[in-house]
Amino acid sequence: MIGEKKNLNDPKIVNVATYNDGNLALWDDWGDIRLNKTIQTNFFAIVLCIQGKASVHINGNLYVAGPGDLFVCMPDVILNDALISADFRCHCIGVTADYIQRIVMMTNNNWNVRLFFESHPFMSLAPSEVEEFCHYYNMLCRKAVQPSRYHREIIDGLITAFFYDMRTIMDKLIQSSSRPFTSGEHLFKCFIDLLVSMYPKNRRVSYYADRLHVTPKYLAAVCKNIGKKTPSQLIDLYMVKDIEYLLTHTSKSIKEIAIELDFPTLSFFGKYVRQHLGASPKAYREEVLRQHPKG
Repeated sequence: MIGEKKNLNDPKIVNVATYNDGNLALWDDWGDIRLNKTIQTNFFAIVLCIQGKASVHINGNLYVAGPGDLFVCMPDVILNDALISADFRCHCIGVTADYIQRIVMMTNNNWNVRLFFESHPFMSLAPSEVEEFCHYYNMLCRKAVQPSRYHREIIDGLITAFFYDMRTIMDKLIQSSSRPFTSGEHLFKCFIDLLVSMYPKNRRVSYYADRLHVTPKYLAAVCKNIGKKTPSQLIDLYMVKDIEYLLTHTSKSIKEIAIELDFPTLSFFGKYVRQHLGASPKAYREEVLRQHPKG
C-alpha cells in the first residue's frame, strides 16, 4: 500500500524546522511528526541519531538505530511503523531531489550513491564521522538564520561541501558492499559519462542512443528507472550548467556563446535560455551581475 505523500512544506515539518525554504530543511525536534502510519516523502531525508533509539520500516524492512546511526531515505520509499524513545534526539536534513541535482551534479558517479542507498538506507558512523556530520549540521543551522548578502551561496556551498565529505564515507561503504552492475545501471553510467565528457553537448537523445547502441525508447526507460529523469531532462540539466557558466563567468557575447554551444540560431538559443532560466540570456547575465558585482 502506497502511503500519504509528504514534502518539506508539510505543516508538521515547517513547525519544527530550524530552517526550511522548501528545498532544504533542518530540524532536531520531531514534535508532532509521527510515522506510525504509512507515508512516502518526495525528498531525501538524512537523519543522524544523537541520543535514544528509533525504529522504522523502510520498504518493508525493519531498521533500529541508536546513537551514531544514520538513516538515508530516498524519495518515494515507503515508511511506516516508526517508534522513537522518549529521550530520542537527532539531526535531520531534508533536501529535495531538484536541489541536490542543482548543486551536486551526477559527475564522478554520484548517481552510484543513490543506487546504494536504495538498498542500504541504514549505516553506523564512526565517532569521527559523527563529529564531522554534527559540525556541518551546526554550521548550517547557524548560517541559515544569519542575514547575509550571499546567504544562498553560503548555504549552497556548505551543503555541497557536506555532501562531498559524506561521499568519502559512502564510497568506503559502497566499495565494501559492491555488487556487479545490472545491464541498465551500466548503460545509465555510460550515458552520464558520455554526457559529462561532451562539449559542446548534443541535445538529441537519438545521438546518445546511437553512440550507446540502444534505441532511444530503451535509453529513456533506463533513465527513468535509475535516474528518475528522462534523457532529455538530463541533457538539459547539463546544458543549462554550461550556459550559466558562460553567461556569468566569461565576457563572451551572447552570439559567441550560442555558436560555441552549437545552437542553430541566436533566436533559438534565447528561447532555450528563457525556458530553462526564466529570462533572456542578456537579462539573466545582468541580474547575476547586479546581485554579485565584480570587483
